[in-house]
Amino acid sequence: MNSRSLTKNIDSITYYLYTLNHKFSIIGFSETWFNNNNAPPPLTNIQGYTMAQSDRTGKKGGGVTLYISNDLKFKIRHDINLTSNQSCESLFIEIDTLYTIVGIVYRSPNSSNHTFNNNLSTSIDTLSKENKHLFICGDFNLDLLNSSTHGPTNDFLNTMYAASLYPLIDKPTRITTKSSTLIDNIFTNVIKHNITPGVLFNDITDHFPVFLLLNTSNEPTTNAKENFYSRKNNAKSIASLGIDLMTTEWNEIYQHNSANESFNLFSNKFSILYNKNIPRKKIKINKRKIAKP
Repeated sequence: MNSRSLTKNIDSITYYLYTLNHKFSIIGFSETWFNNNNAPPPLTNIQGYTMAQSDRTGKKGGGVTLYISNDLKFKIRHDINLTSNQSCESLFIEIDTLYTIVGIVYRSPNSSNHTFNNNLSTSIDTLSKENKHLFICGDFNLDLLNSSTHGPTNDFLNTMYAASLYPLIDKPTRITTKSSTLIDNIFTNVIKHNITPGVLFNDITDHFPVFLLLNTSNEPTTNAKENFYSRKNNAKSIASLGIDLMTTEWNEIYQHNSANESFNLFSNKFSILYNKNIPRKKIKINKRKIAKP
């Protein structure tokens, strides 16, 4: 949830959580607005949870926090960090013995899309090699409803898809009198479990909270094999794609009077070349029982 100052809104948030009559294993907040020079106020503690945070330095605003249920043992993954030039904060934790990594990210709306996507790609590449269940939530300030027309958002999605991370939220999470955007989400590579995602409606801030319920009661505890798909995106494959793009005949795209038809033709051609040079390949990872976030 984007808290727009956790200190200011903690009472409303804790009361709202109480009315839900459900204890989440992990709760994440973006835009906590804590001061990095001081410890968070004691009143921002939530009973039954351990607090971990990553604050913005040298500038007001931003910051992310995770509240982890006391019955979960975890460690902070300091080696995974998207923080860059006061424009992005992130926090990743690993749940001990459950082979699960949970992260939260806040990206400032005016920050560099290119820098963010590069840092994200590097971090996700590291995480993907560990063959663990991943859950990455937060306010990315990239509207997935416009991914087909906004290049940086499309790049962001492709970075996630390449690591077999898929968004669970498909409804707007921030609605104003002038716009409706999907900028808060939860991405995961866990796609074969009984997952219930959704959006909660309240007026605590101008963002709606998103949630995920994961039912593992019927999951086996054995290390069964589960298939995932990934793309090997390297300099050689990109160069090969570039050659195909330059040598492909594109003139027919300009012969259509409809912009939609031209776009669809371009998209189909590009997809064929992209899948040819950077194909999805099946990988196998150990499937282990995980806790519900």
